[in-house]
Amino acid sequence: MPDSRYFTDNVSNFEGSTNSNRGAANIEYDVDKTLRVTVQPSLSINRTNSINSNNRTSTDEDGELINSNDRITVNDGFQRNFSNRLGIMKKLDTIGKMISITFSNDNSENVDVSNLNSVREIYGDDPSVENLDQLSEIDNKRNSYELEVDYRQPLTSKLFLDFGYEYKMNKETMQNR
Repeated sequence: MPDSRYFTDNVSNFEGSTNSNRGAANIEYDVDKTLRVTVQPSLSINRTNSINSNNRTSTDEDGELINSNDRITVNDGFQRNFSNRLGIMKKLDTIGKMISITFSNDNSENVDVSNLNSVREIYGDDPSVENLDQLSEIDNKRNSYELEVDYRQPLTSKLFLDFGYEYKMNKETMQNR
């Protein structure tokens, strides 16, 4: 670094875009007076892209270059999520006896690729050049499933006994390179 004053010029530029799509539904269907089926699917997809560049130079009082750094980062991302809930409810009599079965899933994926390229130069009596080319990749997945079974037995017209069983399974994978 110089012993006196120095000046730094910095030029940055960012360009990015995001494209998002989403859809969902809530469907109920009465098969007959005692049987109802419900389906609630949901899907969302996002795509992101960006380029971020930066150029920085430092000069001394005489306008001579001291150092410079050129850096560019390119990102490309993709996210997807699908979930659904399927329910079946069956009335077994007119006083409240019933059974219901529900299956739910949630599946998501997140993929991101980022590339950083940087060149730093130092000038003067001991010049040097430092290059950095770094690629980062992320690939994460999450899958969860749930099954529920419920049974209702009326004891009186206003008192019920409920039994239930629930099973859940979750699996996550994360890869960062």
